[in-house]
Amino acid sequence: VHLPATKAPHYNANFENGENMKVMAYPQRKSLFLKWFVLLLLTFLYLRLQHRILLLLPVLDDAAVLGVGDFGFTAPPLTYSNSAHLFCKDDVVQSYTVCNGFSNQLLGHAAFISDLVMRGRAVHIPDAFILNGVQNESDSEGSLISVFPNEHNSLPLTYIVDGDALLSVIRSFGVDACFVSHKKVVSFPNGFMGCSWLDVLRKASSKLELEVLNAVKPSNGLDELVQSTYATLQDRLPTNVNIADGICLHHRDGADWHKHCHSWQGNNCMNFEEQPIEDLVHYRIAAAYPKKWMYYVADVRPSAAFTEIFEERTGLKVLHRAKDGLLKDDIVQEKLLGGVEPTLEIHRDIHAAIDFFVCKRVSSFIGNSVSTFSALQIALREGKKTSWYNSRSNPLLESFMKVQNIPVVYTYTEESQPMGKYLLKVSITSVRQLFGMDIDINIIYHGNKDELFLEWLRKRHAIIHNHEPNWLPMIDKMISYADHDRSHLYSHRGNYIGTWQRIDIPLFIEEEYVILLDADTVVHKKFDLSTFGLEITPGIAIGQESETDTNPANLGVALLNVPKLRETYGDFLKFVRDHADRSQDFVSGPSDQGAYLDFYHSYKNPYDVLDLKPSRYVRRLDKVFNIKPYYTSTNNFYERFIIHFHGLKPHEILKSLMGYPKHELPRAVEFLYDLMFQRDSHELVCLALHDFAVALVDDKDNMQQFCEISFTDLKERVVCTYFFKMVAATPESGDCVEILKLRGYKKFIPCKESEEAYYSSTPEAKVAKFKSGYDHFLHVGKEQGKIYPACKRGPSS
Repeated sequence: VHLPATKAPHYNANFENGENMKVMAYPQRKSLFLKWFVLLLLTFLYLRLQHRILLLLPVLDDAAVLGVGDFGFTAPPLTYSNSAHLFCKDDVVQSYTVCNGFSNQLLGHAAFISDLVMRGRAVHIPDAFILNGVQNESDSEGSLISVFPNEHNSLPLTYIVDGDALLSVIRSFGVDACFVSHKKVVSFPNGFMGCSWLDVLRKASSKLELEVLNAVKPSNGLDELVQSTYATLQDRLPTNVNIADGICLHHRDGADWHKHCHSWQGNNCMNFEEQPIEDLVHYRIAAAYPKKWMYYVADVRPSAAFTEIFEERTGLKVLHRAKDGLLKDDIVQEKLLGGVEPTLEIHRDIHAAIDFFVCKRVSSFIGNSVSTFSALQIALREGKKTSWYNSRSNPLLESFMKVQNIPVVYTYTEESQPMGKYLLKVSITSVRQLFGMDIDINIIYHGNKDELFLEWLRKRHAIIHNHEPNWLPMIDKMISYADHDRSHLYSHRGNYIGTWQRIDIPLFIEEEYVILLDADTVVHKKFDLSTFGLEITPGIAIGQESETDTNPANLGVALLNVPKLRETYGDFLKFVRDHADRSQDFVSGPSDQGAYLDFYHSYKNPYDVLDLKPSRYVRRLDKVFNIKPYYTSTNNFYERFIIHFHGLKPHEILKSLMGYPKHELPRAVEFLYDLMFQRDSHELVCLALHDFAVALVDDKDNMQQFCEISFTDLKERVVCTYFFKMVAATPESGDCVEILKLRGYKKFIPCKESEEAYYSSTPEAKVAKFKSGYDHFLHVGKEQGKIYPACKRGPSS
């Protein structure tokens, strides 16, 4: 039930074609051909013998044949309405085999079925479920030997899963599918086919694999066991505890797991930073959504001392299937084992199946991401309300089956400037356009009066977290002593509150990782947790400030390890309050951005002089997650995941292209005008505006409001809506500047009338070192309170 400690074996391509044989040495090819010849001969003899035997026997329903087992008991009959519809014809051979424990078997089925569907092949499923797939033996090289189904260690898969449901989904993909009978499967030399599911899983479609896994439902018999366990669990809860307030914890702590982790080559296997499991669980529960009970799935029964410590630290009532008698053995005997008493040594994976489907019913999940059992739970939940106590990477879902979505979080206060709301709507729309409803959008929302906006958010299925911060007096004090030239954020209290709201994200978010997006971002390309690789941050990862910078500096897009932020929340808040009490600015930057960098760079890392380079808890996100419109690298732009309108906002860029002069921009971003508009080509600026336009025009009301607040002139409001409609309708490589030129608009150039008027009022501007009156105004006149007369914009007539 875990990934191999060493590199996974490559899928044997000789199953599909002979290309891999070309690179083999002659002796290897000869040995391989010999093996295949023996396999084909055995298969032929087996089919011939079976055919002759069948001629001597009366015609039997496959279900009846399957009811007779060679493992010491007679399993109860199948309860499907049309069980004969499940099984293949007698001459059909299984397409693949399964191996090892419960979760490995499920993943093997998903991998091979998806691979066959993608190639348009019929799917012949081996109707075998290994009862105990623990790998106890090793080969001469120290690698664990796989366990394959045989007549002594397995029963029919169709006693465990709903065969009709699985076949129905597979057949919906346009291929035929059936089960090869258990009797035939256990007579087949399964070990000869190898345990190659992992590499097949990597190559097949992750989306298709997830659909197959979702089609795996418990059989009638198993479902009765799951329901009985869950019902007893509910009965054991106090009357004031809601069943929805639970967590399933999958805890790997047995001797075999410790042995595996000793040779594990990844960055996580055991408890994160060697913390006690009760602390790690505690840090994975959001204060806004407290939990009351836990279904505990583990290698061994929890001791009384373990339960007491756990309940004291987390406040969770711990329930374990065996320890708390949630399922009687006689029910398992009756429903699955034909009267044989279940034991952990023989029927380990029966118990695993029960725990898996009970766990699946619990609203939240915490596991160990290196374990395939845990990875499967996370995959089936698509990452929602899931975390893992070993933290960091999720190897299976990073390298093999990339289906784990990462939630998005925004912060918003009704006290912010109106433009912030319009930009936020565009950003949320861009996420929904790309991901549909597959991804959770969280809003840390301060206020309760803007019912129209709240309804807009609800219609987009945003998760609204009511935020009533207790640190607002601290914010007012920081604004009072801040250097307002250092950041435009200090100029508006509401906007400033909005940036600080992010410090309370760990109070609300229930997942292991979350992507924080500023309102002025637009998502261009889909991503999931695998996009961030195996060396994912144990703390925070943020973008660079400038294009050439190599240091993490900008929090407009941030990947956050939520449990680590929750663990450090008290210390971080105290750190911020201490600075406010001393009227002391942060070293690494203004506002919350400086606070995050100062605190997490130095966390468990005492320093004399603060080093802004990437550190253990502060990593740098790749540029493509925080592309700014003033960047100049074409390669970075075309690889972009997220555009961040850091500095000039979309309406300010549009105004600049329409002829608004530099000095009408906010002072803090004036310097960006020269970076963006002194070049002849505006290809990259147009790319950024195209991303924004596609999301803006999707909501006509928001586009109208955006243009109305951006422009006071009625004609320019019309041009604004026309421009974004045209940009959204043209390919992203289109020239947005030409759209404006056709309407008579162009970039600002000092006009003759304004120059003459300015020289007339400011004769000293004619000195040689200034190339124009406007140049003098920017460098001298503006500070002296001079006025530069506006040039006419737009068409001349």
